[in-house]
Amino acid sequence: AVQDAVGRIRGLIADIQKETSKLGTAQLLSGCRSRVYDKFRAASAEVKSAKEHLQGIYSGSLGSESSGEKNMRKLTQEKLFDALLKASQDLEVAHVAFDEAARAREEQLAAKASEDHSSSISTSASETSQQIQLQEASEAELSEVQFHSDMVEEYAQDVSHLHREIQGLQRAMVDLAEHAASQGETLDCIVETTSRASSTTDQAREQLVQANEGHARGSKLLYCLMFLAACLAVAVVIVAVKKSQED
Repeated sequence: AVQDAVGRIRGLIADIQKETSKLGTAQLLSGCRSRVYDKFRAASAEVKSAKEHLQGIYSGSLGSESSGEKNMRKLTQEKLFDALLKASQDLEVAHVAFDEAARAREEQLAAKASEDHSSSISTSASETSQQIQLQEASEAELSEVQFHSDMVEEYAQDVSHLHREIQGLQRAMVDLAEHAASQGETLDCIVETTSRASSTTDQAREQLVQANEGHARGSKLLYCLMFLAACLAVAVVIVAVKKSQED
């Protein structure tokens, strides 16, 4: 979903750049500004939605995953964050480029209207109606400039808001990465402790086996000694009986 959002943002950036390239021949800039404004707002909404989705994915990943899975997910999320951040920066650059080109075109049109108005002063009285039309056109241009100025101010506010959103996302990613790293250290400690306990258990088992074998050998030796003692006792009894009979 984040990658798709980045693709849509890239498409809107390309549309803004196309509108910028058309400014050189445009006579009225209100249509261009309106279209760029709509595309900029749509791209800003995509950035915000992708940021919220990315935060949701990262928060949901802090579960009972292995250290390797967490690292892989972290790398993937960092790549998505970098792509989203780059797209938002390119969006801001495209918007600034359009704004500068629009101001340059407005100045060019205003200069042309002023030249036309100055040249019309020296014309004959029969051209008075044309001068009035030029003056009305100039006033319309001034009204359009004021409208565009208000729109530029609103653009600037949107760009500032988008920049703050990106900074907030970056801080959240850093905090979540530190939390994930601390969890990874705890997991490594548990794994190391478990490994040591397993090694100790194996050593104890080996000692028990050795003790059991020693006990078995000792029991066999004891039985042999008891058997020899019994045989010796029987022999002594027999000798004593025979000796008593001879006496």
